[in-house]
Amino acid sequence: MIIDITHPAITFTAEDRTFVAELSSIEETRFEISDLCFKGAPIYVKNPRTGVQIRMTRFKIDHSDSGEDIAGWWYKGKANGIAEFRFLFIND
Repeated sequence: MIIDITHPAITFTAEDRTFVAELSSIEETRFEISDLCFKGAPIYVKNPRTGVQIRMTRFKIDHSDSGEDIAGWWYKGKANGIAEFRFLFIND
């Protein structure tokens, strides 16, 4: 699975190099990304304009205030081994 980071539902904050998206807005098939997040599988993101692709790995899970539900998954990866980027997949 390769996620196009230029998708209109994905936001990017340059200050902390973080992408954010609600899963329901970027999944073409229900649970295709959610299942990877649950498993902790690597996810690849790509900028089609530059051709840069990053392998991202899960490093943190956010839970709801009650602690019963998963609110989101944090992934991180490095572009060209230099700049680190993060991606928050919101479990909506």
